[in-house]
Amino acid sequence: MTLQDRIDSDLKDAMRAKDTTKLAVLRMLKSALKYAAIAKSGAEAELSDAEAVQVIRKQVKQRQDSIESFEKGGRAELAQKEQKELSILNDYLPRAMSAEEIEQAVRETIAEVGATSRAQMGAVMKAVEELGLLANTRVVYTSDHGELFGWQGIFGKKNLYEGSVGVPLIIAGAGIPENQVVRQFASHVDLFPTMTESSGVRMTEADDDLPGISLFPAIDGSEASRVAFAEYHAQGSKAGQFMLRDGNLKLIYHVAMPAQLFDLAADPDEVHDLVDEGRDDGRSKILEMRLRQICDPEEVDSRAKADQRKAVELWGGADKLRGAEQILFTPPPGVSSAEAWTIPTAGS
Repeated sequence: MTLQDRIDSDLKDAMRAKDTTKLAVLRMLKSALKYAAIAKSGAEAELSDAEAVQVIRKQVKQRQDSIESFEKGGRAELAQKEQKELSILNDYLPRAMSAEEIEQAVRETIAEVGATSRAQMGAVMKAVEELGLLANTRVVYTSDHGELFGWQGIFGKKNLYEGSVGVPLIIAGAGIPENQVVRQFASHVDLFPTMTESSGVRMTEADDDLPGISLFPAIDGSEASRVAFAEYHAQGSKAGQFMLRDGNLKLIYHVAMPAQLFDLAADPDEVHDLVDEGRDDGRSKILEMRLRQICDPEEVDSRAKADQRKAVELWGGADKLRGAEQILFTPPPGVSSAEAWTIPTAGS
């Protein structure tokens, strides 16, 4: 029996039992499933159980949001009504594995396929399918930064050119449309709210001031117009660098040094700095004003340098750092600060 067959059967039972609450919820759910099927590939299309689960999850999220709003507004009776509907919908979702069960399954799978790198990802996903978890699994592929490899005459990542800040972000799995490209700007700070929503977990009040947003509205077709922001304060930079991209215009603001402005539509390789070439037409100042709505670059740069000075002292002072043959900036788990300074010998 498919999930939709079960819903149809339960709807008939609710009619016979004159359970008006369950009847209303299931009728609304059937309408949502039908709409999703039509949106997928026409009126005669049928959803798989995995696709139906994603529709139900959206209905669950709507109830959760309503409950939160009603509780904040002191409307306890409306919150209770939504809670009853939420309980009905939750009955059609797969039983959630506990954290311990998931961790055990992951460890067993990794050990079984001998996975040690991304090269074994296919084997891991095959095992996920065999465990019956594929219908509730989503995969996110991204990277922390790019690599210039000589582009702009620079090797490495220590800058805000597109080769460094433009990283892949691919999301696939249950409920994610295939072969869809989302044009909305996204940032790594969006991953937390996106994964939280994907897991059906509600964010707390402590998360309200976080800068990221869920990417699911954009995935569902409601792309937002937003700017992209980045900053850099580490190796190779005399002062803080701040990037703001609005559409095709990209500002790189350097504290106490000239800014750069690129039109990525006309100049995707960032060869022509419009500020340096005198073709800025005031646009860098407009973007700088928008940047300052996000942060005060000079103040942030000052704080970053103060933190760096504290880190220098923590690691033994400038003289020790200058003479260090190897520095592990962030010791791996289980490695003490003292052990992090140990220089590996040949064969170790």
